[in-house]
Amino acid sequence: MIFWRVIRTLVLSLCAVVFRVRVYHRERVPPDGAYVVAPSHRSILDIPFTAFVTRRRIRFLAKQELFSSRIGGWLFPRLGGIAVERPCRAPSLGGRARGGGAVGHLPRGDPPRGARGR
Repeated sequence: MIFWRVIRTLVLSLCAVVFRVRVYHRERVPPDGAYVVAPSHRSILDIPFTAFVTRRRIRFLAKQELFSSRIGGWLFPRLGGIAVERPCRAPSLGGRARGGGAVGHLPRGDPPRGARGR
């Protein structure tokens, strides 16, 4: 958890300076209990930008392939990533957010190899 806090502080500080991030209606985010955050997925920056809405840890669903490299396999679990094998129809989010936490789902990920019609 210390690793996550240090990385979060560094990344959010950098993003705040470089992008001048502002959050509107932060009061709409529940201070406790489980919830799902689902920003539109335009770039890798969506993850740190989403972290601005709450001080709580958001555990993002991520495609399994990100965990297959040596670096990804070490880094993403420590940052709270949840590996999802694709293709999957609808991953169950029940129980994914430990202790009533937040789960982040980026609904516009890459289509699985061989998928058509996207």
